[in-house]
Amino acid sequence: MPSEARSRSELTEQTDDLNRDLDTQGDKLTELTEDVETVRQALSDMRRSGSTEGVEAVEALAREAESRAVETFDAEDQIMGEHLDSGQDHESDLNERSDDTQADADRLGEARDQVRHTEAQSRLDESITQEQEDIAFLDGQAEEIRAGHDQGEQLREEMRRRVQSTT
Repeated sequence: MPSEARSRSELTEQTDDLNRDLDTQGDKLTELTEDVETVRQALSDMRRSGSTEGVEAVEALAREAESRAVETFDAEDQIMGEHLDSGQDHESDLNERSDDTQADADRLGEARDQVRHTEAQSRLDESITQEQEDIAFLDGQAEEIRAGHDQGEQLREEMRRRVQSTT
């Protein structure tokens, strides 16, 4: 259960920040994947016609470059996982807030049905409308973070597949 109400601007900022973090981390994973693939392609394309010692030294250094790129990828992949987890937590929080707000709107609707004074009924109707607007906002934020999460997860899986394809 969410602890307390938060402003729409706070919730929007959190959604935007999380999606921005996912985009930035996705860019890092893409770059590192391309680095790994470039090093692997260079190793594959080598003619290896120099001296044995020279070829062995060059191959060892190139394999070290590949290993370091993969290690860096793994570290950045872990950070991506943390961002994805934060996004899921935020989405869950938004969904709980939406559900709680719907329950409040239902309570207001029940009260409205029992109130006989038209002025009070009118104010309760306005309150219900305001709750419905809040639900639409919360649901929109949850959908936005869900879309960012899905895109980030898809990119992460693709980059993992590419890095692991020839290890």
